[in-house]
Amino acid sequence: MAPIWLDTLGETARVCAAHSRTDLVRWLLQKREQLLDPTLRVLVVGEPKQGKSQLVNALINAPVCPVGDGLTTAIPTVVRHAESPTAALVQDGDEDERVPMPVEEIAARISATTPGRRPGASEVHAEIGVPRGLLASGIVLIDTPGADGDDPTTGGGAAALPGPTSW
Repeated sequence: MAPIWLDTLGETARVCAAHSRTDLVRWLLQKREQLLDPTLRVLVVGEPKQGKSQLVNALINAPVCPVGDGLTTAIPTVVRHAESPTAALVQDGDEDERVPMPVEEIAARISATTPGRRPGASEVHAEIGVPRGLLASGIVLIDTPGADGDDPTTGGGAAALPGPTSW
């Protein structure tokens, strides 16, 4: 027997479809998929330059997020399990476009100090896959840009994240 919330979600989607609200049907089906997904997403959020990326790197014992003097994460970085190391920049568009790249280069590409990087660049987030036991258990770590607690317009933290449907 399905949980009542699942039946309610399905019925709501049917009503939306009957009223030609395909946008709501698509959104409801995405939410249903998220609710049924056993993945545990852990957002690492905090002020700029306080060790969020270093924490992610330490948890997985791999230098995938930018750390060091003058480096800061410019876009959210989704770190999940993969059988072999993978990396991609996800760009905004009608359909999210993934641009694969070597894992060794991803940290430099997602840093706010990357030469030629402009605020509001087309990258929505970065995706990194590494073969780690912690991640194989279903945990996904998301390193976020620094959040300036006093000013939500500075473009950091969870407010800058894309919808979790892509994670």
